[in-house]
Amino acid sequence: MSLSADARRRLADYLAEVDLWRRRTNLTGPFESGELVVHALESALGQGVISHGIRVIDIGSGAGFPGIPLAIVRPDLSITLLEPRKKRTAFLAHVQRKLPLSNVETLEKRAQELGDSNFDVATVRAVGDLAGTLGESRFLKSGGLLVAWTTSPATLGEPLSEWFSSGSALRVPGSQRRVIAVFQKKR
Repeated sequence: MSLSADARRRLADYLAEVDLWRRRTNLTGPFESGELVVHALESALGQGVISHGIRVIDIGSGAGFPGIPLAIVRPDLSITLLEPRKKRTAFLAHVQRKLPLSNVETLEKRAQELGDSNFDVATVRAVGDLAGTLGESRFLKSGGLLVAWTTSPATLGEPLSEWFSSGSALRVPGSQRRVIAVFQKKR
Protein backbone atom coordinates (compact mmCIF):
# COMPACT_ATOMS: atom_id res chain seq x y z
CA MET A 1 0.00 0.00 0.00
CA SER A 2 1.42 3.33 -1.04
CA LEU A 3 0.44 6.45 0.90
CA SER A 4 1.19 10.05 0.03
CA ALA A 5 3.28 12.18 2.38
CA ASP A 6 0.13 14.15 3.25
CA ALA A 7 -1.80 10.97 4.11
CA ARG A 8 1.08 9.71 6.29
CA ARG A 9 1.24 13.05 8.12
CA ARG A 10 -2.53 13.15 8.66
CA LEU A 11 -2.57 9.54 9.90
CA ALA A 12 0.22 10.43 12.35
CA ASP A 13 -1.75 13.49 13.53
CA TYR A 14 -4.84 11.32 13.97
CA LEU A 15 -2.95 8.69 15.96
CA ALA A 16 -1.44 11.40 18.18
CA GLU A 17 -4.98 12.55 19.01
CA VAL A 18 -6.10 8.96 19.69
CA ASP A 19 -3.13 8.49 22.03
CA LEU A 20 -3.83 11.76 23.86
CA TRP A 21 -7.56 11.15 24.29
CA ARG A 22 -7.28 7.49 25.28
CA ARG A 23 -5.28 8.55 28.34
CA ARG A 24 -8.30 10.59 29.53
CA THR A 25 -11.19 8.37 28.49
CA ASN A 26 -11.83 4.72 27.60
CA LEU A 27 -11.42 5.37 23.90
CA THR A 28 -9.51 2.28 22.74
CA GLY A 29 -8.72 0.00 25.64
CA PRO A 30 -5.18 -0.94 26.68
CA PHE A 31 -3.51 -1.02 23.24
CA GLU A 32 0.15 -0.19 22.80
CA SER A 33 0.98 2.65 20.41
CA GLY A 34 2.30 0.18 17.82
CA GLU A 35 -1.02 -1.66 17.83
CA LEU A 36 -2.83 1.59 17.06
CA VAL A 37 -0.56 2.10 14.04
CA VAL A 38 -1.44 -1.41 12.85
CA HIS A 39 -5.17 -0.62 13.27
CA ALA A 40 -4.76 2.56 11.22
CA LEU A 41 -2.87 0.82 8.41
CA GLU A 42 -5.29 -2.12 8.34
CA SER A 43 -8.14 0.39 8.16
CA ALA A 44 -6.49 2.20 5.24
CA LEU A 45 -5.97 -1.15 3.49
CA GLY A 46 -9.76 -1.43 3.20
CA GLN A 47 -9.70 1.26 0.52
CA GLY A 48 -8.97 -1.49 -2.00
CA VAL A 49 -12.48 -2.97 -1.73
CA ILE A 50 -14.40 0.33 -1.86
CA SER A 51 -15.39 1.97 -5.15
CA HIS A 52 -14.59 5.58 -6.03
CA GLY A 53 -16.79 8.50 -4.90
CA ILE A 54 -19.44 6.73 -2.84
CA ARG A 55 -21.20 7.14 0.51
CA VAL A 56 -19.80 5.08 3.39
CA ILE A 57 -21.16 4.67 6.91
CA ASP A 58 -18.80 3.44 9.62
CA ILE A 59 -20.96 1.60 12.18
CA GLY A 60 -19.78 1.89 15.79
CA SER A 61 -16.84 4.15 14.94
CA GLY A 62 -15.46 4.26 18.49
CA ALA A 63 -11.99 5.80 18.14
CA GLY A 64 -12.47 6.16 14.39
CA PHE A 65 -11.26 2.81 13.04
CA PRO A 66 -11.71 2.23 10.11
CA GLY A 67 -13.62 5.39 9.13
CA ILE A 68 -11.04 8.09 9.79
CA PRO A 69 -8.07 6.35 8.13
CA LEU A 70 -10.30 5.63 5.13
CA ALA A 71 -11.34 9.30 4.97
CA ILE A 72 -7.68 10.34 5.09
CA VAL A 73 -6.49 8.05 2.30
CA ARG A 74 -9.65 8.36 0.19
CA PRO A 75 -10.86 12.00 0.10
CA ASP A 76 -13.22 10.99 -2.75
CA LEU A 77 -15.41 9.10 -0.24
CA SER A 78 -18.19 10.70 1.79
CA ILE A 79 -17.90 9.04 5.21
CA THR A 80 -20.39 9.15 8.07
CA LEU A 81 -19.02 8.07 11.44
CA LEU A 82 -21.84 6.52 13.48
CA GLU A 83 -21.23 6.25 17.21
CA PRO A 84 -23.85 6.08 19.99
CA ARG A 85 -21.57 7.10 22.88
CA LYS A 86 -21.26 10.81 23.63
CA LYS A 87 -17.57 10.88 24.67
CA ARG A 88 -16.50 8.98 21.58
CA THR A 89 -18.66 11.15 19.34
CA ALA A 90 -17.00 14.22 20.88
CA PHE A 91 -13.60 12.73 20.05
CA LEU A 92 -14.60 11.99 16.44
CA ALA A 93 -15.95 15.52 15.94
CA HIS A 94 -12.74 16.93 17.44
CA VAL A 95 -10.57 14.92 15.02
CA GLN A 96 -12.79 15.93 12.11
CA ARG A 97 -12.18 19.62 12.92
CA LYS A 98 -8.50 19.28 13.88
CA LEU A 99 -7.24 17.45 10.77
CA PRO A 100 -9.63 18.83 9.07
CA LEU A 101 -11.68 16.21 7.23
CA SER A 102 -14.22 17.83 4.92
CA ASN A 103 -15.44 14.43 3.69
CA VAL A 104 -16.53 13.28 7.18
CA GLU A 105 -19.77 13.68 9.12
CA THR A 106 -20.26 12.44 12.70
CA LEU A 107 -23.62 11.18 14.02
CA GLU A 108 -24.42 10.28 17.62
CA LYS A 109 -26.90 7.46 16.95
CA ARG A 110 -27.29 3.71 16.82
CA ALA A 111 -27.59 1.90 13.48
CA GLN A 112 -31.16 0.91 14.35
CA GLU A 113 -32.08 4.63 14.53
CA LEU A 114 -30.95 5.45 10.99
CA GLY A 115 -34.09 4.36 9.16
CA ASP A 116 -33.99 4.38 5.38
CA SER A 117 -30.83 5.92 3.93
CA ASN A 118 -28.77 5.53 0.81
CA PHE A 119 -25.32 4.40 1.87
CA ASP A 120 -23.35 2.35 -0.66
CA VAL A 121 -21.01 0.74 1.88
CA ALA A 122 -21.11 0.07 5.62
CA THR A 123 -17.85 -0.62 7.47
CA VAL A 124 -17.52 -2.39 10.81
CA ARG A 125 -14.68 -3.34 13.11
CA ALA A 126 -15.03 -4.80 16.61
CA VAL A 127 -18.81 -4.47 16.78
CA GLY A 128 -20.44 -7.06 19.05
CA ASP A 129 -23.73 -8.71 18.00
CA LEU A 130 -23.31 -7.50 14.44
CA ALA A 131 -26.53 -9.10 13.17
CA GLY A 132 -28.50 -7.43 15.98
CA THR A 133 -26.78 -4.10 15.37
CA LEU A 134 -27.37 -4.14 11.61
CA GLY A 135 -30.84 -5.69 11.55
CA GLU A 136 -32.34 -5.32 8.07
CA SER A 137 -29.73 -2.64 7.27
CA ARG A 138 -32.32 -0.30 5.77
CA PHE A 139 -29.62 2.38 5.75
CA LEU A 140 -27.71 0.41 3.09
CA LYS A 141 -28.75 0.33 -0.58
CA SER A 142 -29.88 -2.97 -2.06
CA GLY A 143 -26.72 -4.59 -3.39
CA GLY A 144 -24.62 -2.39 -1.10
CA LEU A 145 -21.55 -3.74 0.63
CA LEU A 146 -20.75 -4.53 4.24
CA VAL A 147 -16.98 -4.43 4.76
CA ALA A 148 -15.88 -6.07 8.01
CA TRP A 149 -12.44 -6.30 9.62
CA THR A 150 -12.47 -9.73 11.25
CA THR A 151 -10.57 -12.93 12.01
CA SER A 152 -13.45 -15.23 11.06
CA PRO A 153 -15.55 -14.27 8.02
CA ALA A 154 -17.52 -17.54 8.12
CA THR A 155 -18.52 -17.10 11.77
CA LEU A 156 -19.42 -13.48 11.11
CA GLY A 157 -21.33 -14.28 7.91
CA GLU A 158 -23.63 -16.98 9.28
CA PRO A 159 -25.82 -14.69 11.44
CA LEU A 160 -25.87 -12.15 8.59
CA SER A 161 -26.95 -14.69 5.94
CA GLU A 162 -30.62 -13.63 5.90
CA TRP A 163 -29.69 -10.16 4.64
CA PHE A 164 -26.18 -10.55 3.17
CA SER A 165 -24.33 -12.95 0.91
CA SER A 166 -20.64 -13.63 1.42
CA GLY A 167 -18.20 -12.12 -1.02
CA SER A 168 -14.46 -11.74 -1.19
CA ALA A 169 -11.98 -11.48 1.64
CA LEU A 170 -8.79 -9.45 1.52
CA ARG A 171 -6.02 -10.92 3.67
CA VAL A 172 -4.19 -8.47 5.89
CA PRO A 173 -0.47 -8.71 5.06
CA GLY A 174 1.67 -10.00 7.92
CA SER A 175 -1.28 -11.60 9.70
CA GLN A 176 -2.22 -15.26 9.96
CA ARG A 177 -5.93 -14.66 10.64
CA ARG A 178 -7.02 -11.07 10.01
CA VAL A 179 -9.01 -10.33 6.88
CA ILE A 180 -11.22 -7.64 5.45
CA ALA A 181 -14.39 -9.52 4.52
CA VAL A 182 -16.91 -8.20 2.02
CA PHE A 183 -20.61 -9.09 2.16
CA GLN A 184 -23.30 -7.91 -0.28
CA LYS A 185 -26.80 -6.89 0.78
CA LYS A 186 -29.39 -9.16 -0.83
CA ARG A 187 -32.35 -6.80 -0.84
